[in-house]
Amino acid sequence: MRIWKWSACAAAIVLLGAALHFVYDWTRSAGSVAWLAPVNESVWEHMKTVVFPMLLVNAVIAFMQKKPAALVVCGIGKGISLTCISILLVHYFCTGALAIRDPMIIDIVLYAVSVGIVQWFALRTTGRRPSRVWIWLYASVIALWVTACIVFTYRPPRLPLFLDSKGGFYGIPGHK
Repeated sequence: MRIWKWSACAAAIVLLGAALHFVYDWTRSAGSVAWLAPVNESVWEHMKTVVFPMLLVNAVIAFMQKKPAALVVCGIGKGISLTCISILLVHYFCTGALAIRDPMIIDIVLYAVSVGIVQWFALRTTGRRPSRVWIWLYASVIALWVTACIVFTYRPPRLPLFLDSKGGFYGIPGHK
């Protein structure tokens, strides 16, 4: 993939993810979008700004370029996993080890850089047709990320990862 196509793809993911961040508020806390958009300020809820935009943008690009489904599945599985993991690691490093209390600007920059780097890596390492084992593995990884995003919106574990950093609650505000 040429650099301008890769850049456009990464930019589309970042812009879609940034817009998705506000969808729940824009819809006045509509339950119909809770599964898709972050419903609070927990680190976990912000994984949705990676998972769904990356899935959508890469699927559209792959369809337009007539890429084999096996390559698409492996690329998206790698991309989602590596981006989410890198964001979690750097976020907790900044807030824990560096004691940064309001890392909003760091979070935004981290999000964009992580999407860009991982998008490049996932696309560069998905050149050959993978074996069926890898295809099934990455398809399962994608399904697991999507399922976790949806389930943990409505039933979040009582762990710091799922705690709203501003309101001190878990999951959807006011939802029991």
